[in-house]
Order: sequence, then C-alpha cells, then structure tokens
Amino acid sequence: INISQFLKIFDMTLKEGDVITLDFIPNVGMKIMLRGNVKAVIKDTEIYNLILKTWMGRQPPSKKFRKELFNLT
Repeated sequence: INISQFLKIFDMTLKEGDVITLDFIPNVGMKIMLRGNVKAVIKDTEIYNLILKTWMGRQPPSKKFRKELFNLT
C-alpha cells in the first residue's frame, strides 16, 4: 500500500478551511484533491479502503454520520 506516496502529497502546511477530497474511481485509483486542485492519483485500491477505515473506524459513530459520509438519502 502506497502510504509514503500518500503522505508526500501533503508536504505543505494545511490551513483552516482547506478541503481535501478523496475519490475512488474504479479502474483508475484514488484521486486526491486539495483546495480544488488534483494533487495525485494513486493507482492502488487498498489505500482508499485503508484511509476510509482509519478515519471512520470499524463502525461509524452514528447512523447520521454514516448517512452523511456516504451521501445516503
């Protein structure tokens, strides 16, 4: 898993209000955007799952959190 590649993307200081977007695109990989700009695409399916599980945990803190995280209606 390309953890070191992921960490190198954020070698600058993040500021309050910065938005980081992680999108998994099938057959492409994980697209990482910072401040609306594409910083990298990591062609590894495992890293997206690892980061999502690390941030969210094994079980979401609440149903509301899960619904909002996955944009469920």
